[in-house]
Amino acid sequence: MKKLVIPTLALFLLVFAGCQKEKLETANEQAQTGQVLPDGTITTRSAEVPFKASFKTTVQTIGGVYPEIILNIDGVGKATHLGKTTMHSISTLIINVFPFLQSGPYEMTAANGQKLYGDYTGIAIPGQDGNVTFNGTWNITSGTGNYEGVTGSGTYKGTSGAADADGAVGEISFDGTLEGL
Repeated sequence: MKKLVIPTLALFLLVFAGCQKEKLETANEQAQTGQVLPDGTITTRSAEVPFKASFKTTVQTIGGVYPEIILNIDGVGKATHLGKTTMHSISTLIINVFPFLQSGPYEMTAANGQKLYGDYTGIAIPGQDGNVTFNGTWNITSGTGNYEGVTGSGTYKGTSGAADADGAVGEISFDGTLEGL
């Protein structure tokens, strides 16, 4: 009987150790792609998910030396995964080429104060009516709170009245994907 118990026990220990190693490897993978909560639970992060946002904006010229115009852009709207959201950007327009070149950093702030940070680059086309249409690409590069480690990319488009020191109103929409939620 002892001869049968020892090999059976050894086999059980080998299988158990193998299962524990597999669980440890899985936990390590989850830790790299998720968050460890205070109770030790590991949350997993998503692959790519759709992202859409739209904002009503106010645009104000705040400076620049030819050929640059510096704009302050603030917006209020909604964004997927953030809910009610505000947006802020300092945009640089290069106006000695046509269409104008547009780029800058931006941040989106959810109602709970958590943020997504990113940048964009594109073009702006002034119309004969004084309005401006614009479009380009955006990237999310970082975030805070639940959005820490989130990245993303996509396209944006919008319209605005001609911005001056008194400001103009417009709208902008973002369409793309986020990764790491």
